[in-house]
Amino acid sequence: MGEGNPGADGLVFVVQSVSDTACGVFGEGIGYSGIDASVGVEFDTWLNPCDNDPSQSHVGIDLNGSTNHGIRAPFTADVTGPELDDGDKWYVWIDYDGATLETRISLTSDRPDEAILSRGLDIPSIIGQSTGYVGFTSATGGAWANHDIIYWTYVPEPATLSLLVLGGLAVLRKRRGR
Repeated sequence: MGEGNPGADGLVFVVQSVSDTACGVFGEGIGYSGIDASVGVEFDTWLNPCDNDPSQSHVGIDLNGSTNHGIRAPFTADVTGPELDDGDKWYVWIDYDGATLETRISLTSDRPDEAILSRGLDIPSIIGQSTGYVGFTSATGGAWANHDIIYWTYVPEPATLSLLVLGGLAVLRKRRGR
């Protein structure tokens, strides 16, 4: 497995309906498998035949905790020369416009014009609510690798940002009132 390379298994950016109580399984599930009512962008660094992985180094858009690529092969893209676990710093952009989820990757901080992967999705319908929790999962099985996120930022659409700011101000006011 893994085509002779030591790195395993990858990491997933997740939007889900529940907070930190949802936990996926190890190894080929990349910590995402089993998280229902969710959307994940998978950065896989290990070839798992049981998940029908297209290659050792690929990006996938996953739904409802499934990392099995056999049923959604059009929603994966191989990453070739270099591979995702090559030790270099990779830059990633994940964009959602309310109808389409796109992923871009690069070895430089210059955002590519073209997405490596794109999928039409209604995320609120998939997670069953209009708000969600975002974060990362990662896991290894028998092999290991560091899955480091050096820096990340979340920029919601302006209407959502206003709601978050107002919610933050309400919390500050409540604490001051005590």
